[in-house]
Amino acid sequence: MRWHAPQLQRTAAQRGCGGGGGGSIAGRAPALGQWLQPWQQLIRLDLGQLRLAAGASPQTQQLETERIAEPDPAPTGMAGADQPAAAGQKQEQQQCRGGALSLAGPGGREQEVPKTLPQAAATFCAHPSTLLILAGLGALLWTRAQQPLHPLADAAVASAVVGGWFLQEWAVHALLLHSKFDWVGRRIHVGHHQRPYFHVSIDDPPIVAAFMAAALGLFWLGFRGSELALTAAISYYSMGLLYEWTHYIVHTRYIPRSTLGKRIRMHHMLHHTRHEGYWLAFTVPEVDSLFGTNPEPSTVRMSDMARASLKSARGGDAASRS
Repeated sequence: MRWHAPQLQRTAAQRGCGGGGGGSIAGRAPALGQWLQPWQQLIRLDLGQLRLAAGASPQTQQLETERIAEPDPAPTGMAGADQPAAAGQKQEQQQCRGGALSLAGPGGREQEVPKTLPQAAATFCAHPSTLLILAGLGALLWTRAQQPLHPLADAAVASAVVGGWFLQEWAVHALLLHSKFDWVGRRIHVGHHQRPYFHVSIDDPPIVAAFMAAALGLFWLGFRGSELALTAAISYYSMGLLYEWTHYIVHTRYIPRSTLGKRIRMHHMLHHTRHEGYWLAFTVPEVDSLFGTNPEPSTVRMSDMARASLKSARGGDAASRS
């Protein structure tokens, strides 16, 4: 049905331009534009995916990802009536961090989203959460090096932790962050979805520290304080660092060069811009196929959360231009 939106637009234009009643398309354009916007967003998302999948040049991919993930600008003809609300929305966006310290820079302002890999790496490496994980990894590696190695057992434990991490990503995302019951983790994640797709997104140090401490404690109990507990924790911290980097980089304007990087980026973009109930896996998108959450994008209608996110981002964008 959504593929008929352009035809509907042409038909409405023809009716407006036709005689009778003195009506003009200029008078009807704002309402018509509002009615058609959700359909135009879906069409734009599908066409953008096709162009990206076709292996376009980096410059074309940059334009397509911005067209996919960023909302249409607000109609200029309505700016006068909406400016007070837009200004309040801008102030709310600047003050609200959505539970993520990394989403805001000094003074509560949004951080500039990196466009190149060096810029992205510099921002990531300077973040307190990144430094916290690296410090924990360094301490564990130094301690583990002082103890005897068990090649086969260490390899088996590390492999199990890595495999478990991929399943944990889906489970935490689907069952906790998008749960139906209200709790602080869900509220933090909703704040993440309410922002424009392109933003600096790294978990806060308290969240990272909680996961690190819980993992170390569970591994210590499970392996009864043996060397394998440290091996498991090292593997877990390493996967946590990989996740933080990958999730962060796909929310920047930098376009990965690898096929896997592009697939992860598009997979997560669908989760944000089409429907939050699908495409829940991350580091390995294929995990969604195991749980039935990897449908064909053309069969999924845009969710209310995705629509609200686009509306919120459009209001903030209009306010920033006013």
